[in-house]
Amino acid sequence: MARPGCRGCRGGVRAVLSSAKIGTSSWRYYTDGVACRATEYYAGVGEAPGRWHGRGLQELGLESGGRVSEQQLEALFARGLHPGTGQRLGRAWRADGVTGYDLTFSAPKSVSALWALGSEQVAAAALAAHQAAVKAGLAYLDAHASLSRKGTDGVEQVTTGGLSAALFDHRTSRAGDPQLHTHALVLNKARCADGVWRTLDGTELFGHKKTAGMIYQNALRNEMHARLGVEFEAVSDNGQAEILGVPGGLLKLWSKRTAAIAAEAAPKIAEYEKLLGRTLMPAERVVVTKTAVLKTRQGKTHPEISSLTHTWTSEAAKLGWTPERLRTAAGVTLGKLDRTGADRQRRGADPAAAHRAARRAPGLARGSDPVLPAADSPAGLEAELVSAALRAAGQRSAVFARTDVAGQIAAHLPTTGLTAPQALARVEALTDVALKLAEAVPVGQPVRGVTPRASDARYATVEVLQAEARILSLAHRGRIGGYGQAHIRIAAAATARLDDGQIRALVRLTGGGDFLSVLTAPAGAGKTSTLGATSQAWTHAGYRVVGLAPSARAAAELAAATGARADTLAKWLHNQDRLGQLPPAERAWSALDDRTVLVVDEASMASTLDLDRLTSLAAKAAAKVVLVGDPGQIGVINGPGGMLAALAHAGHAVEIGQVHRFTQPWERDASLQLRGGDPAVLATYQREGRLHPCPDSDSALDAVFAHWAQARAAGKDALMLARTRVDVDALNARARAAAITNCEVAGPVTPAGDRDWQAGDLLRTRRNNRCLPIGDSHVRNGDRFRALGPGPAGGLIVEDLAGRGRLTLPHDYLAEHCEYGWASTIDAAQGVTADIGLVLVRPGVDREHLYVAMTRGRHANHAYVTPDQPADPDHDHRHAPGQDPRPSVAPHTEALVVLAQALGQSGAQDAAHTALGNARKTATDKARQERERATAEAERRRRAPRPIPAAHTQAAKLLDRLRQQRTALLNDQAQLRTTIRDSQHDLDSASRWSRARRRDLAAAVTASREQLDATHPQLSRLEQQIDQAYRLVDSHTRQRQADQTDQQRPSAAARIAGLRPTSDHNRPLSRRPAGPEDPARPLAQPARTRGPGSEPYRQPPGRGAGGLSR
Repeated sequence: MARPGCRGCRGGVRAVLSSAKIGTSSWRYYTDGVACRATEYYAGVGEAPGRWHGRGLQELGLESGGRVSEQQLEALFARGLHPGTGQRLGRAWRADGVTGYDLTFSAPKSVSALWALGSEQVAAAALAAHQAAVKAGLAYLDAHASLSRKGTDGVEQVTTGGLSAALFDHRTSRAGDPQLHTHALVLNKARCADGVWRTLDGTELFGHKKTAGMIYQNALRNEMHARLGVEFEAVSDNGQAEILGVPGGLLKLWSKRTAAIAAEAAPKIAEYEKLLGRTLMPAERVVVTKTAVLKTRQGKTHPEISSLTHTWTSEAAKLGWTPERLRTAAGVTLGKLDRTGADRQRRGADPAAAHRAARRAPGLARGSDPVLPAADSPAGLEAELVSAALRAAGQRSAVFARTDVAGQIAAHLPTTGLTAPQALARVEALTDVALKLAEAVPVGQPVRGVTPRASDARYATVEVLQAEARILSLAHRGRIGGYGQAHIRIAAAATARLDDGQIRALVRLTGGGDFLSVLTAPAGAGKTSTLGATSQAWTHAGYRVVGLAPSARAAAELAAATGARADTLAKWLHNQDRLGQLPPAERAWSALDDRTVLVVDEASMASTLDLDRLTSLAAKAAAKVVLVGDPGQIGVINGPGGMLAALAHAGHAVEIGQVHRFTQPWERDASLQLRGGDPAVLATYQREGRLHPCPDSDSALDAVFAHWAQARAAGKDALMLARTRVDVDALNARARAAAITNCEVAGPVTPAGDRDWQAGDLLRTRRNNRCLPIGDSHVRNGDRFRALGPGPAGGLIVEDLAGRGRLTLPHDYLAEHCEYGWASTIDAAQGVTADIGLVLVRPGVDREHLYVAMTRGRHANHAYVTPDQPADPDHDHRHAPGQDPRPSVAPHTEALVVLAQALGQSGAQDAAHTALGNARKTATDKARQERERATAEAERRRRAPRPIPAAHTQAAKLLDRLRQQRTALLNDQAQLRTTIRDSQHDLDSASRWSRARRRDLAAAVTASREQLDATHPQLSRLEQQIDQAYRLVDSHTRQRQADQTDQQRPSAAARIAGLRPTSDHNRPLSRRPAGPEDPARPLAQPARTRGPGSEPYRQPPGRGAGGLSR
């Protein structure tokens, strides 16, 4: 398994900030690589100890700038423990868990070259500038990406106390070339606002990674300018620029080392594998590679840092560059080193100085013109800068986030000598200004299925929105307008050998009459055949078909399908600006009229701005436009896109659904499931033996190459594919080594750039060049050739594999725009068909790339899946044997997880209007849900048992008390009656002679009767009071019962919200009663057409503007 490391430097283009995940043991590399200890990084070369950095260190008891110890790294990255107290930080790490992220900030080659050949003072200044810039990049990440999530599936995003990172400065590449870079090991834990330790939200971290790298580059330019006075060339698309005056030959010399090592190691590896009868283990490959490193160093067997510096000086001297000459050419001003921090603060705040620097500073590289327009004042220049950066963000993607604008601001911001913190603050401030401009239109947030993240807000530029609106409007207004219509008999004559779906598409395209039609088709559905038949029908009907495509290769395939001339969309649009200057044949092909049909193939890869201009020109000439493509495949790269899907969604598309390409019937249906992102289809591919799990990168690369070699030996046309150029180069290296071993590649060497060419080499071009004619065309991006031998002036004689003939590729073109052609990137293979497709799959690939890769082969398509992240061969840090941190997970299970993640991740762009529509729908759905929730709550409260009013309670209590008093009085009466009866009985039974007793008994009877008589009025009053109280309580009870009955009836709001529909609303409209007074009856009657003399509708008298009667 590959250790985390830098990814990016190929052919002089380096990723400004690469990243990799760290496991529970891969952290050991960074402590093993410090000074005076054995290391895999480069034979015997030690690096300086790491240092701590970040806001989150305080919670860990660490100090910023403190030295990193092995015990601290082990506690945090291996065990998840507090390095001081040993307490567990939240949940324990899983065996396969991601314990951290290795963010690698890499300086441009020219900065490393100046550091390598500079004096001790210059090298120290360059290193200090690099370190300050790294902190600026990390500060941006800490401000925007130090977030975590909690809850099931991370539904709630929470803030944290900041990032904690261990910084390790490295000075050389894996090959031992000068390469300043810093590994920032960011701990995947942070203390949240609620005091709980949780893992970081990796989506935020990786979403801001590119911008952090561009801020690092801007801060580095400012720091280098302030410390050494150097100027910089134009800024690349990645926000990187080289020092002005540093020779390109010197940079290529040290960039060539990787290729030289691979060229030296590959034959040895092939020879060992042939002798052993097996592939070499990763550790064995490392040994061979180390030997190649030493051999390419011309006998330097003990490369300590001092000897490396001597070697670098000697290598530069062979090109005529001494350290003094390099410093002079780069304009190093040693006096700059004495500038104080206060002086730099004043200079950075000086508007005039910033204005002068911006005047001479190059803009974002887009050709030779500077991006920053001229301005008469610093304030005007700043406004132009912000506007240009915002426009650049919109010209790279139809929908973008704040981080994209910040990256463009960092790329556009001129170098004025600001400190790194000042540069960061300036980027942040100008980004906020840019997003408040009228040109930046909020278009909502992407639908993720969870609560929005802090960076989810999306924007689009007015330029792109207006372009999309024009396209959609023209398409809508041009429905059934008679554009490009051919008679049905002519169309029917062209339907031979087409299936039903293709015939329907042909009839719709040639007979529909729409101004703009969209033809969509999955891979292998016969789109080329349909276009050929459709073009034939239009040609027979007297129309002229003009084929266009985003790439020259796709245009050539379109020309072969239609039989008409086809060229790139960029070429055709360029011709429109100079029609009067074109030769007659070219002008006739480029001109438009109402008998022209423009067919744009691979339209999903066409920029919205290009499509806008094309449709506007076609509309003026009443020409027909046909956009052809598959929204499920790879879309536009580095430009606003998504219009093909938006037009299809708007109802302008006809789709061919039946797949023909694959010889296996199951693969036809499986490819459609793959296109739709259905993970259930993976079981089918696994059952058919198309999925191959590989434990690590080397095993996957070896397996892809072995399968390719086997298929090639059997006479099959096999295609090796990978997502990154690093993997493509590794596959090409294996294929070339085998070709050299088999004597298929031999003869004199033609060096060009960082590659050596010999007869038999396969070559792929990467740029169109109309000055290199071949056959009836020219050299195109993606063409494949076989090398025949050296040509004049360092060129190479090649033969076109498509049979167009031979030509000599000039040395400059060969060095800059050619690569080995045994393997290909997935992007370059879109539209290509072979017998067998073989793809290397890593984590991070999206659904569109996986679908394209798994549909290139007619007879079979195989995926070789590794869980390893991509790695840069310059800084690929390998695990030693027995140090693989990955747990014992079933390989097939691990492969299925990687593929399922790919199917669940779309890399397709949304058009700005699509994002707006999604935002409106989301807002509407949310508002509806809020209304329903509010109505339901109101209904719940309304139906809930209401509390008995106090008056009701008091009346009921009074009734109970009166009843109790009556009961007590009745009991008293009953007792008095009993007393009277008993006393009367005793009186009647007493002897006449017992006069005293009889007198007492008679007195008792009389007293009791008087008492009894006295209770009657009391009882009467009680009965009246009880009757009154009872009536009052009964009234209260009836009132409450009535209220309860009303509660059971749904309110009007509830009926409108659909919470309690009536039985009548539950019935279908067709079954509703239609009595004489039924309001539905008039709706069912046909509408009456108002006659010419009919009066317009007038508002009835007595009604106001609101429609309510007064």
